[in-house]
Amino acid sequence: MHNCLTPLYYAEQRGKKPVAESMLNAETQQVLFKRNGESAPYEKGLQDRISMIYQIAARLRCNADLKTGDTLTMRVMSTGRVANEVFVLKKAQDLTLDLGKGERRVSTLLFETKPEDAGDEVVRIWYAKDLNWQPAKIEIQDADGKALTQTLIGTGT
Repeated sequence: MHNCLTPLYYAEQRGKKPVAESMLNAETQQVLFKRNGESAPYEKGLQDRISMIYQIAARLRCNADLKTGDTLTMRVMSTGRVANEVFVLKKAQDLTLDLGKGERRVSTLLFETKPEDAGDEVVRIWYAKDLNWQPAKIEIQDADGKALTQTLIGTGT
């Protein structure tokens, strides 16, 4: 058994486009998508595109006994739909991070999403075993191959 985060509100803004919002109405148990005016029924364990990153970290803290090719599937709300997000464990990989006190090598597991549609983004997340399974690096690559990368630069200690 593992606990799940329950997102009540999710918003994203890309470039100069307007903010796109999704929210959970607890009374009606519906997820409302402001962008297209549609809704979907709330499902237990539903994540958003940010909380899913930390939900995987929580799962790894409980059970990191995974093998290459293993998958973690979650139901995720974006700004216009609820869909499956399937993360595949691609490989174990060492990363070198600069956490403000000089470079440090950390042992990570690299997970990558398996896109459902041709136009879907690919999300890659490197989880650092030595840092209590925090995400050490996140890369989002669009269908055109353009990528946004975030790398951990501190641990707050």
